[in-house]
Amino acid sequence: MYIISACLLGENCKYNGGHNYCQKVVDLKEKYKDKISIKLGLECEYFPKYTPWLKEMLENGENFDEIITIGPLIMMKFVVATARPYGTPVTASMNPIMIDGTGMCGGCRLTLNVDGKKVTKFACVDGPDFNGYEIDFDEAMSRGRMYSDFERHAYENSCNLFKKEVQ
Repeated sequence: MYIISACLLGENCKYNGGHNYCQKVVDLKEKYKDKISIKLGLECEYFPKYTPWLKEMLENGENFDEIITIGPLIMMKFVVATARPYGTPVTASMNPIMIDGTGMCGGCRLTLNVDGKKVTKFACVDGPDFNGYEIDFDEAMSRGRMYSDFERHAYENSCNLFKKEVQ
């Protein structure tokens, strides 16, 4: 069985009323509809409820061929942590850390732990999909926060909304 986010299939489940429709996922769903059962759900805005739901399914003996997680790094980290004790393969899409997609900026650099060795990869040229068990999510999230003070300062100095009164 595959779990597919309703968001990827075009369901308007995001906080802004939108979705992250992915034609590739829809095509795979159609191609394998007779060979696999697909469980829809996992609405994007409810991801804090996602891992207990996944854990309950795994504890109850649900067998998954693979779990594919796409979303915020913290969500993917906990999806991987939840699946680890059950040995279910997990693919994590590192699209959230990509910036230009050309391999030039290095912003999507991540560390994988492969056979006990740290290996550097770039999501835009080597991925974006990786074995979730190999990704150092803590480092990836730390790198994502490196410039948060600078970004906050730049935002406060340039955002015109802060300069206007509410009417």
